[in-house]
Amino acid sequence: MSGNRQDVDRVMQQLQDRIAAEGHTEAELEEARKLAYLDGSGKGPEFFYPELAAKVRYLDTHYENPILFAPEGNPVKRGFQKVIQKLVGFTFFRAFRHQNAFNKEVAAATAELAAFIRMQEKENAALRERVEALEAERKK
Repeated sequence: MSGNRQDVDRVMQQLQDRIAAEGHTEAELEEARKLAYLDGSGKGPEFFYPELAAKVRYLDTHYENPILFAPEGNPVKRGFQKVIQKLVGFTFFRAFRHQNAFNKEVAAATAELAAFIRMQEKENAALRERVEALEAERKK
Protein backbone atom coordinates (compact mmCIF):
# COMPACT_ATOMS: atom_id res chain seq x y z
CA MET A 1 0.00 0.00 0.00
CA SER A 2 2.79 2.44 0.83
CA GLY A 3 4.38 1.75 -2.57
CA ASN A 4 1.13 2.76 -4.22
CA ARG A 5 0.97 5.94 -2.17
CA GLN A 6 4.49 6.87 -3.24
CA ASP A 7 3.55 6.25 -6.87
CA VAL A 8 0.48 8.46 -6.51
CA ASP A 9 2.50 11.21 -4.84
CA ARG A 10 5.14 11.01 -7.57
CA VAL A 11 2.52 11.14 -10.33
CA MET A 12 0.73 14.03 -8.64
CA GLN A 13 4.00 15.93 -8.34
CA GLN A 14 4.73 15.31 -12.03
CA LEU A 15 1.26 16.59 -12.94
CA GLN A 16 1.68 19.69 -10.78
CA ASP A 17 5.07 20.37 -12.35
CA ARG A 18 3.62 19.97 -15.84
CA ILE A 19 0.70 22.29 -15.04
CA ALA A 20 3.11 24.90 -13.70
CA ALA A 21 5.40 24.54 -16.71
CA GLU A 22 2.55 24.90 -19.19
CA GLY A 23 1.19 27.92 -17.32
CA HIS A 24 -2.45 26.91 -17.01
CA THR A 25 -4.69 29.41 -15.24
CA GLU A 26 -6.81 28.60 -12.22
CA ALA A 27 -9.95 29.12 -14.32
CA GLU A 28 -8.79 26.48 -16.81
CA LEU A 29 -8.03 24.06 -14.00
CA GLU A 30 -11.43 24.70 -12.41
CA GLU A 31 -13.14 23.96 -15.73
CA ALA A 32 -11.10 20.77 -16.07
CA ARG A 33 -12.09 19.70 -12.55
CA LYS A 34 -15.75 20.17 -13.39
CA LEU A 35 -15.45 18.19 -16.59
CA ALA A 36 -13.51 15.40 -14.91
CA TYR A 37 -15.81 15.22 -11.85
CA LEU A 38 -12.87 16.12 -9.64
CA ASP A 39 -14.47 19.13 -7.98
CA GLY A 40 -15.69 16.98 -5.10
CA SER A 41 -19.35 17.47 -5.89
CA GLY A 42 -19.70 14.10 -7.61
CA LYS A 43 -21.61 15.91 -10.29
CA GLY A 44 -20.34 16.86 -13.71
CA PRO A 45 -21.73 19.25 -16.27
CA GLU A 46 -25.48 19.22 -16.65
CA PHE A 47 -26.96 17.27 -19.54
CA PHE A 48 -29.83 19.09 -21.19
CA TYR A 49 -31.63 16.89 -23.72
CA PRO A 50 -33.50 19.70 -25.55
CA GLU A 51 -30.17 21.36 -26.34
CA LEU A 52 -28.84 18.10 -27.74
CA ALA A 53 -32.02 17.63 -29.79
CA ALA A 54 -31.66 21.15 -31.22
CA LYS A 55 -28.04 20.45 -32.20
CA VAL A 56 -29.06 17.18 -33.84
CA ARG A 57 -31.79 18.98 -35.82
CA TYR A 58 -29.22 21.54 -36.95
CA LEU A 59 -26.80 18.83 -38.06
CA ASP A 60 -29.57 17.00 -39.85
CA THR A 61 -30.47 20.06 -41.92
CA HIS A 62 -27.04 21.67 -42.41
CA TYR A 63 -24.75 18.78 -43.30
CA GLU A 64 -24.54 19.80 -46.98
CA ASN A 65 -21.41 21.78 -47.81
CA PRO A 66 -22.18 23.68 -51.01
CA ILE A 67 -19.40 23.95 -53.55
CA LEU A 68 -21.05 26.75 -55.53
CA PHE A 69 -22.21 30.06 -54.08
CA ALA A 70 -24.21 32.77 -55.82
CA PRO A 71 -21.85 35.23 -57.54
CA GLU A 72 -21.94 38.82 -56.29
CA GLY A 73 -20.92 42.21 -57.69
CA ASN A 74 -20.91 43.77 -61.15
CA PRO A 75 -21.50 41.65 -64.29
CA VAL A 76 -17.79 41.31 -65.13
CA LYS A 77 -16.98 40.18 -61.59
CA ARG A 78 -19.92 37.73 -61.61
CA GLY A 79 -18.76 36.28 -64.94
CA PHE A 80 -15.23 35.85 -63.60
CA GLN A 81 -16.61 34.21 -60.43
CA LYS A 82 -18.68 31.79 -62.53
CA VAL A 83 -15.60 30.73 -64.54
CA ILE A 84 -13.60 30.22 -61.33
CA GLN A 85 -16.46 28.25 -59.78
CA LYS A 86 -16.70 25.98 -62.82
CA LEU A 87 -12.96 25.25 -62.71
CA VAL A 88 -12.87 24.77 -58.96
CA GLY A 89 -16.16 22.87 -58.99
CA PHE A 90 -14.86 20.46 -61.61
CA THR A 91 -11.65 19.95 -59.66
CA PHE A 92 -13.08 19.61 -56.17
CA PHE A 93 -16.54 18.20 -56.89
CA ARG A 94 -15.64 14.65 -55.84
CA ALA A 95 -14.04 15.82 -52.59
CA PHE A 96 -17.12 17.88 -51.72
CA ARG A 97 -19.40 14.97 -52.58
CA HIS A 98 -17.45 12.65 -50.28
CA GLN A 99 -17.39 15.24 -47.50
CA ASN A 100 -21.14 15.79 -47.80
CA ALA A 101 -21.74 12.03 -47.62
CA PHE A 102 -19.56 11.86 -44.51
CA ASN A 103 -21.38 14.82 -42.94
CA LYS A 104 -24.71 13.12 -43.63
CA GLU A 105 -23.53 9.93 -41.90
CA VAL A 106 -22.26 11.93 -38.89
CA ALA A 107 -25.64 13.66 -38.63
CA ALA A 108 -27.44 10.30 -38.79
CA ALA A 109 -25.13 8.76 -36.18
CA THR A 110 -25.62 11.74 -33.89
CA ALA A 111 -29.39 11.41 -34.23
CA GLU A 112 -29.16 7.71 -33.33
CA LEU A 113 -26.98 8.51 -30.32
CA ALA A 114 -29.46 11.12 -29.15
CA ALA A 115 -32.28 8.58 -29.45
CA PHE A 116 -30.19 6.06 -27.50
CA ILE A 117 -29.50 8.61 -24.78
CA ARG A 118 -33.22 9.37 -24.54
CA MET A 119 -33.99 5.63 -24.27
CA GLN A 120 -31.32 5.20 -21.56
CA GLU A 121 -32.76 8.13 -19.61
CA LYS A 122 -36.19 6.48 -19.62
CA GLU A 123 -34.70 3.13 -18.61
CA ASN A 124 -32.70 4.77 -15.82
CA ALA A 125 -35.81 6.52 -14.53
CA ALA A 126 -37.70 3.22 -14.46
CA LEU A 127 -34.82 1.49 -12.66
CA ARG A 128 -34.55 4.38 -10.19
CA GLU A 129 -38.25 4.04 -9.39
CA ARG A 130 -37.85 0.27 -8.94
CA VAL A 131 -34.87 0.75 -6.60
CA GLU A 132 -36.80 3.32 -4.55
CA ALA A 133 -39.77 0.94 -4.31
CA LEU A 134 -37.50 -1.89 -3.17
CA GLU A 135 -35.82 0.35 -0.60
CA ALA A 136 -39.20 1.45 0.73
CA GLU A 137 -40.33 -2.16 0.88
CA ARG A 138 -37.15 -3.19 2.72
CA LYS A 139 -37.62 -0.43 5.33
CA LYS A 140 -41.11 -1.66 6.22
